[in-house]
Amino acid sequence: MSIGGLGAATVRLGRVHLLPAVLLAGRAWSPLHAPRDGNRSPRVRRMYFVSRWREESPFSKRVVTVPDATVLDWFRRGWDGDDPDEWIDGELGGHVYGLDSIFEEARKRNLPRPESVDELRELLNEHLWVEGDDESTFIRLGEHALRVRTDDDEVDLAYYFVDDEAASASPDRLAFLLHDTWPLAAGAVAPNAVFNPGVPVRTVRLAPRGPGSVFSVRLCWESPDTDRNLDLAGAMRFPGLTLPNL
Repeated sequence: MSIGGLGAATVRLGRVHLLPAVLLAGRAWSPLHAPRDGNRSPRVRRMYFVSRWREESPFSKRVVTVPDATVLDWFRRGWDGDDPDEWIDGELGGHVYGLDSIFEEARKRNLPRPESVDELRELLNEHLWVEGDDESTFIRLGEHALRVRTDDDEVDLAYYFVDDEAASASPDRLAFLLHDTWPLAAGAVAPNAVFNPGVPVRTVRLAPRGPGSVFSVRLCWESPDTDRNLDLAGAMRFPGLTLPNL
């Protein structure tokens, strides 16, 4: 699933590079690799919620940790609440467009609390409010993650629930998404790490060959040519340049 943002971002990538999954001591880094008390404390399972929306900070991203071990556990815990909006605001740090609809429908229709991922998937497909051209593909629920794509009548947005197991299994895809602060962790890149974007990148040569590169990524909530801000073209690479020389 693609994700959208706001404004424009340009990142310097030289001989030592920043990756969507940054490298730490020769392995992919994610929030799950943060040090624990002498590495002796038992691992506490948790789950992450991420909202990608134009109103979410300069990075168009909000990251919240919730104590539930699974997506199913989180929905079950809030299923019978009296005020879904208030509960979501308190749990997830603010409004999440359309998410309250499943809990409102549960109250109105006296829907049974889901007992399995399959039951939750059926309820979400039937009662969770999403908007878009092909709504049948906009709710994707597995054992370890929920991905929802919708729009707020003006722009696309996406939100995710990701558990520990999914985050550990795919750090190359999820480490940056789950990182909730700026800048990235100091020392997260291994010496002499080489950046590979892993997706098609347009190259624009403005300088002689050199070890550094600047990548420019357009993160925009309005795209007049497509009317979809989650389907923008990818990044541009300027080889041989660093930010001071751009």
